[in-house]
Amino acid sequence: MQGTVIEVFQWLSAASIEKAHSNPAVQALWAEFGTVCNYVPLATLTESQRMFPEFESVSLCDLNNDSDRPGK
Repeated sequence: MQGTVIEVFQWLSAASIEKAHSNPAVQALWAEFGTVCNYVPLATLTESQRMFPEFESVSLCDLNNDSDRPGK
């Protein structure tokens, strides 16, 4: 798999967002994720600039399959 991976999830509430941003465990997890990904607004992705962008749905199993990685 090549390209951009977009993770989509829904917050339970605005209060949940506030709690996550002030929770040290969540902050540590996000920092760890930040070593292997970029957090960017959807509007900055090239695909989102099209009237009808096309995104392919993938499962975590697809992302864990490293047979399509170079050198594997």
